[in-house]
Amino acid sequence: MSGLTGDKSRYFRVRKGKLARRLRSEELRKKLKIQIAPPPAALPV
Repeated sequence: MSGLTGDKSRYFRVRKGKLARRLRSEELRKKLKIQIAPPPAALPV
């Protein structure tokens, strides 16, 4: 039985991992963008 469903279960496990990694990366980028972004007055003109 596992020979029939093995590929499906692996595909969905990998897919869930990709989705979770994408969400974690997105959150991290948002946090870093907020921390690193200089205030508008500090930008050179």
